[in-house]
Amino acid sequence: MKETIPKPQDTAQTKARGARIQTKSQQRRQKHKEDLRLAILDAATELFLENGYEKFSLRQVAEAVGYSPTTIYHHFQDKDELLFHVSLEGFRTFGEMLQAAYDSKENPLERLEAIGDAYIEFGLGYPVHYRLMFMQRPEMFFDGNSKKFEMPETFNDMIDSFSVLQKNVQECIDAELFQSIDSQLLSGIIWANIHGAVALCISGVGVDEGAARAINKHGHKLLIKGLQKTNPTT
Repeated sequence: MKETIPKPQDTAQTKARGARIQTKSQQRRQKHKEDLRLAILDAATELFLENGYEKFSLRQVAEAVGYSPTTIYHHFQDKDELLFHVSLEGFRTFGEMLQAAYDSKENPLERLEAIGDAYIEFGLGYPVHYRLMFMQRPEMFFDGNSKKFEMPETFNDMIDSFSVLQKNVQECIDAELFQSIDSQLLSGIIWANIHGAVALCISGVGVDEGAARAINKHGHKLLIKGLQKTNPTT
């Protein structure tokens, strides 16, 4: 029987079809990998909230997402790396919220109030992330330990949320709305006031969300009043 030799155009079509199938297969695998990673991060967030750092384990996370612990280790080397990436997601959201607050106002003082409100809402809305970022495991980012983990290219921008506040504070100083004072020091004072309200609330020491918002609002007004330039007496 005489062998049929495929036409050149048929071979090209076959190769193109094979390439499309391969591309779609790769896309499905990548989507599955991304979906699993998000599921792991979500499960880790819930379990950390429930159990705290000491009782938290990758085995618990594996059970929660329905995979073996080995699968989790394919994504994260240990619980510190997993919690590190939970924190990274927190920094991403935190930075976006502060930047959105900054962009929402043109007046420097109104910007400062909006940034404070955004900070409070992040802390109250994302208590697990806030604990990891600023209360229980901040050394993962700020004491050089972050170098042990693989960093995204935007890492420095993500954790440098303080710069949004400091930029705003400098604008207030430049506009002569505040007394002449070091912007970094002043930003730290403002940050500490807001952090205190959030920390008291999520630590469960008798300050609820309404009280935390009130502490921020009234503390902000008192602080701004003390910082504003006073007209010289005649």
